[in-house]
Amino acid sequence: MTIKLTIRNKIFQNSIPVKKLTKFLNGFSSLYVDLAINRISEHKRNKSDFELLFNKIHFTEAVIELTPKGVFQSVVPQKDLYLQPIEDMITTLKLAKETNTEESYKQLKELVPVRELRKRIIEDTQKLCPVDTEDSLDIEYSSKRTEPLIYKNIDRDYRLNLEVWNRFLQKEFEAETIIYGLVSGINTNTENPYISISAIIDDEEKVINCFYIEKSFSSDLKISDLRVTKDIIVLKGIYRVMSGKAISRLEDISFIIKLYKDDLDLPKEALKLIYEEYNKHTKMHKLEIDEILDLKDGWDLPDSKGYEEETIILGLLYLSKLSLILWQKFNKKLPQPFILPGGLGEIELEWSDKIELQISIPTDPNKLLGIYGYRGKDEELLIDCKLFEVDEKLLNWLNQLL
Repeated sequence: MTIKLTIRNKIFQNSIPVKKLTKFLNGFSSLYVDLAINRISEHKRNKSDFELLFNKIHFTEAVIELTPKGVFQSVVPQKDLYLQPIEDMITTLKLAKETNTEESYKQLKELVPVRELRKRIIEDTQKLCPVDTEDSLDIEYSSKRTEPLIYKNIDRDYRLNLEVWNRFLQKEFEAETIIYGLVSGINTNTENPYISISAIIDDEEKVINCFYIEKSFSSDLKISDLRVTKDIIVLKGIYRVMSGKAISRLEDISFIIKLYKDDLDLPKEALKLIYEEYNKHTKMHKLEIDEILDLKDGWDLPDSKGYEEETIILGLLYLSKLSLILWQKFNKKLPQPFILPGGLGEIELEWSDKIELQISIPTDPNKLLGIYGYRGKDEELLIDCKLFEVDEKLLNWLNQLL
C-alpha cells in the first residue's frame, strides 16, 4: 500500500519550501496515526504499526510517497486496516467544509468520541490544511486490496470551520477540573464502570463516583493496579454535583494517575495531610501562580507558550507529596521553592538558598519530569522520572543538605 501527498502551488509549480513541506507532513502523519488510535478497539493493533515512513520523494512533481510501518493481515477478509485512517481523514475534511458547523462538530464527536483525542485531531487537521491561498494538497491511497482513493484540493478554506470547532471544543474543557482522593470502591460490574473516591472539597469530605474508560488511565496504570482504601489517585474530568444526591460524579475523565505508589505509602491520614499541604502551598504561592497564569502564548519569545492551571495543580501536588515523604522518612522540612514559568508551558520549582535544586513539571502528565541539583563541582543530581514518583536519590540528596 502507498500513500501519496501531492503539494500544489499556483505560483511556484512543482516546488515547495522545506519549512512548509515539514508542516504538511507533520500534520498528515500525526492525523493518520491519531485516527488509527481512534479505531484501536476495532483493529487491536499498536500505534507504531501506523507510523509512516518515506517511500519516495518526487521533487519534480512535488509528490511524497509514504508507507505505513507495520505489516499485518486483517482478521476481516478483504478489509484493509491501513485504509480506515484515510477514510476517516477524508470524512473529517468533508465535515470541515460543511456550512453548518454545529452539526458537523456533532458528527465529528460521533467519529471521535474521546475528547482529548478529538482535540489532537483538530490540531493535526489545522497543521495539514494550507495557510496560504496559493497552496493546495491532494491525498491518494492505493493498495492491491482496494480501489485507489483520491481526495483533492485541500486549501485554506478548510481552516475556517476548524476555528469554530476549536471554540466548541474549548467550551467542553471549561468545566473540567482536577480532583484527587482515596480509592474507596471499584465497580466494574455495570455498563458504565466507576471508581468511588473519598475527596476533600472545600474542607468537606465527599464521595465521588468517577466513570472511566480504558483510555482514561495513564500509560503505566490500569484498573487492577488500584487498591481500595490504600491508594490516592488524581483524575481530570467534568465534575458534576448531582442535585439532591449525596454522591457526585466525575465524567469524561481524560487522565487517572496514582499519586502514591505502593512503595511510598503515607499514614492512614494521608488524604487529609495532602489536602492541608496542598492548600498551604497554594496560599503561599498565590501571587506567583496568578502572574504565571496571566502569561499568554508569545509572552517571552514567539514560540513561548501560555500556562494551564492543570500544570500548576500537578506541580503543587508533587511538591506536597515530596514535602510529606521527606518529613515522614527523615523528619526534615522542605523549604518553600520559587515557582517560575518555563519556556514551553511547563513550570519550574526552584530552590536557591539552602539547596540548589530545580524540578521541571511537564504540561503532559504522562511525560517525565526533570530534576537537576547542584552542590559544588562534580556533585550534580540528574533525574528523569514519572510524575508523582519521588526518587530515593532525590530524598537522600535532600536529607544530606537539610
